[in-house]
Amino acid sequence: TNLWMCGSLNYLWATFFCAAALLPWALHLRRALSPRRWLAPASLLAGLVAGWASENTSAGLLVALALSRQTRLTAFYRGAFYIPSLMGGSVAVALLWKQLWAYKGVINSLLKAVGLPGNIKWLSDPNTALGVLIGLGLWQFGSSMLIFLAAIKNIPASYHEAAIVDGAGPVKCFFKITLPMLTPIFLFNLINQTIGAFQAFNSSYLITQGGPLNSTLYYGVHLYNRAFTYYEMGYGSAMAWFML
Repeated sequence: TNLWMCGSLNYLWATFFCAAALLPWALHLRRALSPRRWLAPASLLAGLVAGWASENTSAGLLVALALSRQTRLTAFYRGAFYIPSLMGGSVAVALLWKQLWAYKGVINSLLKAVGLPGNIKWLSDPNTALGVLIGLGLWQFGSSMLIFLAAIKNIPASYHEAAIVDGAGPVKCFFKITLPMLTPIFLFNLINQTIGAFQAFNSSYLITQGGPLNSTLYYGVHLYNRAFTYYEMGYGSAMAWFML
């Protein structure tokens, strides 16, 4: 009986200390998840994930289809399309992208050269800033392209040959054979690109610092600001845990 009582007391004490240790963290998590704080970042994150993941996955699939036929330059083009994904969203690429889309940058200069309005503030307008940053991630579809390419190569050629004999064209073969057989790979790439969208940091932090009007305040940048700018470590830890 004494042994059972001692064990019960130890269990109660352990529960008490765990609850006391987790209480501040739970309060920070509740604060981080309050609608007033997460509604705007959540809508921005949803737009980022939808834009980033969909464009990279779609671009990877289209390029993989174009490079699935063997020609003399196929290997060269595969390498050329994959190399940008190795650089990713590095600091140098982000700074270069910032110069391209600046008010007096290359993009506005090209628009002026062809007679179009060249005074667009791409990075200062909340309506265009997020689109510019999402465009930076478009060229990082190399990994998705290779995965799609490997999956396309594994589709038996007899399926397409039988469909062609039955009178199916290229479009019908794609929607009836290729796309259904690529569905698991499509979902895999979509999940990978979604994870990449959650991890996006450099482009927002280096190009716009989350502005204008928090229109490009990525989740990672918001987490960094809370933890290391405002020194709200508990709040930042709760956000990091929620992201994981």
